[in-house]
Amino acid sequence: MSTKTPPQTYWLLFSLYITQYLPVAFFTSALPAIIMTEGGELSDLTFIYLLGMIWSLKFFWAPLIDRFSPGKQISGHYRRWLIILQSCLVLLIALCAILSVQMSPVILASITILICFVAASQDVASDALAVNLLDDHNRGTGNGIQSAGGLVGQMVGGGVILMLYPHLGWSLSLIVLALMVLFPLYQVSRFKEPEDFRNKETANYKYMAGILKNSRTIYLLIANAILYTSIMVSFGFLIPSLIQSGWNMEKVGLATNIIGPLFGILAALACGFIIRKKGVTAGLAIVVVVQLLVSFTTINLLSVSEFWRFTICILQLVSFGVTACFVFTSCMKACDQHNGGST
Repeated sequence: MSTKTPPQTYWLLFSLYITQYLPVAFFTSALPAIIMTEGGELSDLTFIYLLGMIWSLKFFWAPLIDRFSPGKQISGHYRRWLIILQSCLVLLIALCAILSVQMSPVILASITILICFVAASQDVASDALAVNLLDDHNRGTGNGIQSAGGLVGQMVGGGVILMLYPHLGWSLSLIVLALMVLFPLYQVSRFKEPEDFRNKETANYKYMAGILKNSRTIYLLIANAILYTSIMVSFGFLIPSLIQSGWNMEKVGLATNIIGPLFGILAALACGFIIRKKGVTAGLAIVVVVQLLVSFTTINLLSVSEFWRFTICILQLVSFGVTACFVFTSCMKACDQHNGGST
């Protein structure tokens, strides 16, 4: 029998998913537009294509988050991780605010990759918390909140901040971003995590290797890596192409991170409905068709009209919405309580 999940649990998860996507959205969507506008070269942005791969490979260090508890003086296993990782995100973003946008490409790439790594680690802890807090009946709602939180993070981190950048500049924009990421720490500090969420006996690589003997799990991981990497590469070409076509940062932010995510949320909900009715295979078919369509249209971005550029931006976020819904739903089905991060 399912139990009713308190509203504050959903709000906590919603806030966590928003803030872990805020910095990733900024550095994958807003940063390319900023660098191109500041006179940078497309070659300076090659490291952005690595970010999707980092996110998809987080299962390599997930067992460490399930098994080891940092900060013993803080109660709650995953609560400890969230407090530490959230604080690290704030400090790294603040470090970027201190530095200039003209900083060395190597330094910028190093900090950005580290931010993505920390955000991906926070995602592991957030997912594990969701697996333990939500039963099977409520996980559909949880997946919806996860997808919506990611898209809201995309709208704010990659859209609102980008639109404000000409008025705020580099340092103030990063400070605003850091303050937004800081907000959920208050909610996490008030959250009382049950002590039985962690099972250190099975949260290890041996247990994980046993799961990997299942061919279905292998296919799921490969699909996860390919789909997420495809999104990042496609987005990496989208923003610079829009700048080259003459769009300013306000228009880029409006199209790719305000209007687009609204359609992405609707697409995610529709994909979830289809998966619930027709199964995961039907969801995968939708994702593949949409991503192929987006890849083809993005290649021809410079040769189309303004209307079609806006349409392509919407398709990009529709692709993100259906991909996120498929990945979250398929992964949640494979999750094991007490090892939520690893599985």
